[in-house]
Amino acid sequence: MWTKTLLGFFLGLALSLSLGLNLVLLVPWPRPVGLTVAYLGGFFLLAGYQTWVFCAPDLRPLLRWSLPTLVATAGLNAWALMGAAV
Repeated sequence: MWTKTLLGFFLGLALSLSLGLNLVLLVPWPRPVGLTVAYLGGFFLLAGYQTWVFCAPDLRPLLRWSLPTLVATAGLNAWALMGAAV
């Protein structure tokens, strides 16, 4: 149970932060609107991800989806931030 708790919290937190940052960087909204949408969306994404982790009987299919998604969104964040810095 601790494995599911820690995995759901930390991986869900990383995914929700990464997807929220993608949203703020790539959608041309005013900054307060983008941050508010990212904050609320990240909260619901974290809650949904934790529910998905606790309901999953096996963690392997979950990790096969989660880790590549996290790597792709982190790469997109790095690309967007480096492109903005140049």
